[in-house]
Amino acid sequence: LVTVAIPNLEVNDIVFEVAKKHKTLVNLANDADRTEVVVPFEGEVEGIRFAVTTEGKSGVVARKVRDSFKKMLEEDDETLYFLKAMYHLKKYMKANNVPVQLRMKLYFVIAANPEFRKLVREEDIEGARKLAEELVEDYVSGKRKIDESLVKIRF
Repeated sequence: LVTVAIPNLEVNDIVFEVAKKHKTLVNLANDADRTEVVVPFEGEVEGIRFAVTTEGKSGVVARKVRDSFKKMLEEDDETLYFLKAMYHLKKYMKANNVPVQLRMKLYFVIAANPEFRKLVREEDIEGARKLAEELVEDYVSGKRKIDESLVKIRF
């Protein structure tokens, strides 16, 4: 990736020629309409990464939006606890060799479980983890049936 961030627009054509010869993409910080790759402003809060771009309209606005997202996430404890509980669920199912097709469905089903969500809201991550493990065992054993209406992706 080649990034051009100088005011002289005439350099862009030269850079494009050289980049093409070397099969390299070009980011033009000085010409958003011609750029091949957009480099967004990134942010991260406790493992949640996000990127924002205004497609060259305004870096100042992109930064403001990024900072707003970051502040919102930092103040949203429930989402951060939800992430911790769901990450545990993921590791647990992989460690227990739950088949990928079932695993993908169970993410949605368990995330929608009212008792699981209540534990997350109450910041009882350990309780949410234990319940998630019990639910996985119930679904894997066939004791519980999956409500397909909760599954947001189709295989």
